[in-house]
Amino acid sequence: MSESLDHNKPLNPLMAEDDRTLLSRRDRQLRTVFETALDAIAIVDDEGRYLDVNPAACELFGLERDEILGCCISDFTEPGTDFQQLWQEFQQPEKARGEFRLVRADGDIRVVEYAATANFLPHGHLLVMRDITQRRRAEAQVRELTQRLEQEVLKNSESLPGSHHIEPINQATTEDYHRLEQISRHIPGVIYQFRLRPDGTSYFSYVSEGVRDVYGVSPEEVREDASKVFSVVHPNDLDRVYQSIIDSAEHLTPWYCEYQVFLPDGRMLWLVGNSTPQREPDGSTIWHGYIRDISDRKQAELENSQIQNFLSSIIENIPNMVFVKDADNLQFLRFNKAGEELLGYPRSALLGKSDYDLFPPEEADFFIAKDREVLANGKILDIPEEQIQTSHQGPRILHTRKIPIPDEFGNPKYLLGISEDITDRKRQEQALRLIVEGTAAKTGEEFFKSCVQYLAQVLEVRYALIAEFVDSEKSIAKTRAFWVGDDFGDNFIYSLIGAPCENSQTEFCLYPNSVQSLFPEDDDLVALQVESYSGLPIVDASGNCLGLLVVMDTKPMEPNIEMSSAILRIFATRAGAEMKRIQAEAAVRQSEIQLRQQTEKLEATLKKLQNTQTQLIQAEKMSSLGQLVAGIAHEINNPVSFIYGNIQPAADYASYLIELIHLYQKHYPSPPQAISNFTQDMDFEYLVSDFSNLLKSMKTGATRIRDIVKSLRTFSRLDEADLKAIDIHENIESTLVILQNRLNGRGGKPEINLTKQYGKLALFECYGGLLNQVFMNLLVNAIDAIEQQRESVGTRQGESVGTRQGESVGTRHCRVPTEELDYIGEITITTSITDENQVLVSIQDNGCGMSSEVQEQIFNPFFTTKPVGKGTGMGLATSYQIVTENHRGSLWCCSTPGEGAKFAIELPICRVKV
Repeated sequence: MSESLDHNKPLNPLMAEDDRTLLSRRDRQLRTVFETALDAIAIVDDEGRYLDVNPAACELFGLERDEILGCCISDFTEPGTDFQQLWQEFQQPEKARGEFRLVRADGDIRVVEYAATANFLPHGHLLVMRDITQRRRAEAQVRELTQRLEQEVLKNSESLPGSHHIEPINQATTEDYHRLEQISRHIPGVIYQFRLRPDGTSYFSYVSEGVRDVYGVSPEEVREDASKVFSVVHPNDLDRVYQSIIDSAEHLTPWYCEYQVFLPDGRMLWLVGNSTPQREPDGSTIWHGYIRDISDRKQAELENSQIQNFLSSIIENIPNMVFVKDADNLQFLRFNKAGEELLGYPRSALLGKSDYDLFPPEEADFFIAKDREVLANGKILDIPEEQIQTSHQGPRILHTRKIPIPDEFGNPKYLLGISEDITDRKRQEQALRLIVEGTAAKTGEEFFKSCVQYLAQVLEVRYALIAEFVDSEKSIAKTRAFWVGDDFGDNFIYSLIGAPCENSQTEFCLYPNSVQSLFPEDDDLVALQVESYSGLPIVDASGNCLGLLVVMDTKPMEPNIEMSSAILRIFATRAGAEMKRIQAEAAVRQSEIQLRQQTEKLEATLKKLQNTQTQLIQAEKMSSLGQLVAGIAHEINNPVSFIYGNIQPAADYASYLIELIHLYQKHYPSPPQAISNFTQDMDFEYLVSDFSNLLKSMKTGATRIRDIVKSLRTFSRLDEADLKAIDIHENIESTLVILQNRLNGRGGKPEINLTKQYGKLALFECYGGLLNQVFMNLLVNAIDAIEQQRESVGTRQGESVGTRQGESVGTRHCRVPTEELDYIGEITITTSITDENQVLVSIQDNGCGMSSEVQEQIFNPFFTTKPVGKGTGMGLATSYQIVTENHRGSLWCCSTPGEGAKFAIELPICRVKV
């Protein structure tokens, strides 16, 4: 029982923190009841061995707790007791009561009354015991004394001529009464002799003073008539009490009954009565017995039952499978409802079984191996994925945590398992991976076909199509690819008016069933026998709607909206990019045809137009970026300023409230218990000490956000479209803030060392926003060159290692892990004033460098050495134009392959506005 009541061992590590706190509180309450109960309480296993006992049990046995645990009940019973027979009879009903004679460690024999509950815990039974030795001795003395009194009175009455028979107990001598009262006074409860006459009337021949506390009447009130005792019995129990007395009298069986009474002072008590009947010559029945108050025990049983019901309710309603195994034989002791539903077995078919009884041998081997690992290590084991065979759903994939539950000695006793079914999630991940792999390397029409084919197969629908608008009103569309069941259908043109596709132009649409009845004018739905529809618009990066991505089926779709919409959105975005790429390629091809048709006379004009186009594109892009950055910075700055400005008032208010609480504590040192408990639970002293640190952290965070916002606003320079005197170092720093993630290393790449050698520069007039673009392009190129050099150095070192091991470089392409490279990337930024009174800014790196042939073309538009998709060839061309044309300065480069490159910017300090 100790492990089930130990508040340091939460039942379910996956529960929310509030649930664990409530469980911990319930466990502590249950443990407190167990430890402080006046009755002896024990937990025994299926063989009758003691698993746990409370202090009252140790006192009853006369032994220490460690000396009792592991012993059998029969080890302490009086010789001659048939323990096996009694134990078998006990395990049949859920609850049992009785008496046995217990032999203490000192040899003293005690009469013990017990109440037992079978299977209180899995393979654990509750035993509540009370020492009634003194009571039995008192009852025996009462019977002996009563018999002596009756004999004495009978003898006296017979010696008197003409005397009539008088009830013996009412004629007892003063000395005998005194002796009897002395005995009963030291026994809690009521000792009595109760007589039921043949005519059905009853009275108490003798009753101790305890009747006042138990029934609220005096002994004198019931010596002639017992009706006052029965008048306080709870109406719900009265018939049962009467019937138990009648049955005991009829069969002369010991009377035992638990019932409630309502006393005149408003108290409600639970009582239990024990007595032994005997038949009198006149036909009446006399019971010698004992009645005691068991209200505390009943209340403890009620609280214990509520706690157990609460814990069981939590386990049963957890959506994940929860199971418990015996640590010795690894057989299942408990399963919750979710476990039954997952495995497809009723609970009766699971309990007492092992993994080998339920699962294939290879799965059972895996489960048992993990169980033994958990029990050996004594720690929680997390199993991210394990496959399990169910009876009705086939194989499922689980995420399982296994937790060892030790006994009071720290040895594993149970194994708790909590499993989450992640099969659907894994299938979704696999489906998405399948689509990505099937379309990643394809372009053009091949991409569109692969996309609709894989979408239909993964989503398990009959139709899938990608359509592109062919008119400006976007009312007519033409399919680019159309999947029909098991093959591609012919592309066709169709009208969107009156069709579900009309609604898909603006948002995701789902019609899981009866789509024909919703759009009766769409003949295509009827021809294709479409029952369900799902579609969404295909848009480009600017938000322009280019077409539609649609899936349809001849049966209702499963309402898995999240998965379907997520997959469709991913590939609608990919389809939009592909459509845009195809349009761009067509435009480029057309431009090439036009360019080839031009004469040499137009080449100069074409080049100028190309440069103008480059400038406009870059200006538009940077303008958009600047507006976005400035807008974000502005929006962030307002709430951050609000937060920053309210931190100090919040600190002041909190200080006032804390001071108020301290004043209450000073002037009212003894608050109500509820306030004391709440103060203790919230850890008020820690809250006071930590609150100022919390506000300091918030203030530091707000300050950091303000600094970042300031850097973003400096970089955007939207308010500086004209010449303005600026601090060029501030512009460089704002650019470095934006590139901080790449300089610090991303995706596991090492950090790049940055060295700043700033000279003493005065403010000078320039176009700050345009210069920021130049710094951004040059720094990004330097970072790219360093990353390319790192890849090259890693490959060379790897090939060298392979060669030393006897392998040729051509047969094995080796890579040295990034963290093991000797190469460290470095960027140096230098500013100074030249002798010609110009500002000089140089950015130098130790990257891959460039050949002389490449250096001759780096400032040409569209020239790039980067892989497709990583560079446009516009960055350096735009930077060159900004420096030379907008600022009348110069931009030059010097580089050596494999050693790095240096870009230098020279800007005149005094210049005329362009």
